[in-house]
Amino acid sequence: MREVAISPEACQGINQAFEYYAEKVGDIDLANRFLNNLFQLFEQLATFPGIGSPFESDHPKLQDIRVSSVKKFESYRVFYRQTEHSINIRYIHHSSKDPDRILG
Repeated sequence: MREVAISPEACQGINQAFEYYAEKVGDIDLANRFLNNLFQLFEQLATFPGIGSPFESDHPKLQDIRVSSVKKFESYRVFYRQTEHSINIRYIHHSSKDPDRILG
């Protein structure tokens, strides 16, 4: 199993999603379910890093990136890079946001 490293940008995406469900939707249980499903995905990626799809982009920061959706929260996508020994979680974004636009 690979080690999972979470970038500051990914942490920001996690916080934004949690705050959205907890504060704007007003459902702390839903926010916690999101976190549970997200961390389950991280565990799956550590064991099976190829489950995500290659993400195609011309943006240099998105080269060699794979993407996977959070179970039951499919509108949230996890962008990650795999190495021989680790999974680097780079970004977590709602699918309504264009990763190229966010990073450009």
